[in-house]
Amino acid sequence: MRTLTILLMTGAMACSSDGGKAGSGSTGDTSTTGDETTGDETTGDDTTGDETTGDDTTGDETTGTDTTGGPSTGEGGWGTTASLPGVRTLHTATRLPNGSVVVVAGADDGDLPSTSTFSYDPGQGTWSTVAPAFKAREGHTASALADGRVLITGGNPTSPTAHAEVYDPKSGWSEVGAMAEGRAGHTATALVDGRVLIAGGFGNGNLSSSELFVPNTGEFSDGGDMISIHSAHAATLLKDGRALITGGAGGTGDATADAEVFDPEAGWSTVEDMTTARFRHTATTLLDGKVLVVGGFNEDTAELYDPVTGSWSAAGTLEAGRYNHTATRVLDGRVVLIGGYNGDEFKLARIEVYQPDTNSWITAAEMPTAREEHTATWLGDKDDRILVVGGRGPTGNVGDALIFTP
Repeated sequence: MRTLTILLMTGAMACSSDGGKAGSGSTGDTSTTGDETTGDETTGDDTTGDETTGDDTTGDETTGTDTTGGPSTGEGGWGTTASLPGVRTLHTATRLPNGSVVVVAGADDGDLPSTSTFSYDPGQGTWSTVAPAFKAREGHTASALADGRVLITGGNPTSPTAHAEVYDPKSGWSEVGAMAEGRAGHTATALVDGRVLIAGGFGNGNLSSSELFVPNTGEFSDGGDMISIHSAHAATLLKDGRALITGGAGGTGDATADAEVFDPEAGWSTVEDMTTARFRHTATTLLDGKVLVVGGFNEDTAELYDPVTGSWSAAGTLEAGRYNHTATRVLDGRVVLIGGYNGDEFKLARIEVYQPDTNSWITAAEMPTAREEHTATWLGDKDDRILVVGGRGPTGNVGDALIFTP
């Protein structure tokens, strides 16, 4: 079983989100824990503006056809689509206003950070190679900006970077001002006013600092120190415009139950602690405004945060505990947990779905290939499918892409 130290040095980013991260950016409302900042990411809601027209692409298109895959052991179904031109893990995947998905950087088949960028067309089921990013990185965050561009920040756990750059689907890459300090294991949350909140992570130790990216100037400003230290935590945008930060590794490196909120007008303040300490978990804003927090290192529980009452309540127990997973909200409000790592089963193919109406979990059809540190991007209300890309499988990094239909 992995130790805390290994987690922080190799996988402390987002899946989110959008969330990201984010997870990552986790991405219906999944993890930018960066990673992921598409749909409504686990670490923030999609705040993209008008639709852009076309991606800047260079290179050959990779084609594929939808075919049914995976055992039908529960609700939902799996299909395959074209694979990435190369394997990828600890990357980001962001849905653009025109419906395409841009996958940025990540670790390649040699576990080295990459600059490669790919664009996925859901209508055609094809990938195109896009001009590479300036900085090779993995474990970074990606945030969809209101003007249709995508902000990339930090990453590279073995030597956290302060570098930031922006991808414009019309004109390609441009560098922006650097962050005040290098960081990985941080979150990036797109705020209602268009700024992006960069919070925590690790650089020179685990961090309590935060920064704000201002798209109009292309620079970062001080966001103030959080009340607590958070690294490998989760962040998500609340419906009232505040950002909720939960858990992560604290100053001692141990998992924490600390929770706090960032108010764009008033700054940082604490809220009630979670009932369980956790890190490498996901946080997803539900349609009713509550936040679903799931899993984490050696955790099989879930809980709900109510921003109105400021309190936490239980949200059931998973069939399989997991971390490094994704959590994606789909159109009807359910949240789909995909993959992750479990100390008993290593990489997971199991899928579980949270049903808000009954505050309960059901299983869904398993993935054809188990994985962690992948991305899961909601393809939008006109599509309502989830694009799962790359990750770390049982035998190494993978480059396949799958489609889950709820």
